[in-house]
Amino acid sequence: MVILEVQNIYSYCFDSPISMMDINGKLPTFIKNAIKVIKGMITSSVFDIIISTPYAGTGGAYVLPMVAKAISNFKNNNKLEKNSPITKCIDNQGLYKKWMLGWEKLDKCGCELIAVYNVLRCKRKTRTLSSLALQFELSGYVMGCGFLGSSPTKLWSCFAFAGLKYGITFSISELQNKVKEYKYGIISCWNSGNIGKLHTFMIKYDGKNFYSLNGYSERNSATSLSKLISNRKMIVGYWFR
Repeated sequence: MVILEVQNIYSYCFDSPISMMDINGKLPTFIKNAIKVIKGMITSSVFDIIISTPYAGTGGAYVLPMVAKAISNFKNNNKLEKNSPITKCIDNQGLYKKWMLGWEKLDKCGCELIAVYNVLRCKRKTRTLSSLALQFELSGYVMGCGFLGSSPTKLWSCFAFAGLKYGITFSISELQNKVKEYKYGIISCWNSGNIGKLHTFMIKYDGKNFYSLNGYSERNSATSLSKLISNRKMIVGYWFR
């Protein structure tokens, strides 16, 4: 259905005998926005495929080891958390070398988990990081057994579970306006120079500048989101009312 929908919209926009360009040869804004939504739908579908592929045709042979690993990880992570309680937002995932998500170390794959943890803490819906990691694994957010991190397009279901009022967008300008209005957000971007690799982190606005928590190391504050991510390509963004 998604493929047919994309084909129909694409055909309407570009295959029509009547040009969709304006007098200056540019696409109207509503068409540009429609294209962004289509790109977002395709991206989301790709992440869905990455998540679901290991389950295909394996039945319990794959699911049961994943559940067992999730429980084992929770015991490990919860013990670490009790020994070193987390008392504030996380701004350096590199400190979590002994934590696990799937079969990967959290310092290598935990950016989506940490972004959600930070937002929940800022919105006074604090969860322990170990229990949130367990939820990520049991709910199927984790991609490629953890080696690919977690799906940024699936985070909305975690927000809904936590009772957060949220919005989702594939437009960086819309995300910037919404974070200016509501203060907190999450952004996921493709890493420059690393095909297929991405990074997800929390952003906040103080009335003048945008700040990142656990963001890109070269910049943690800027006057715009484009500058904050050093003009990397955004995948998806969320804001929170």
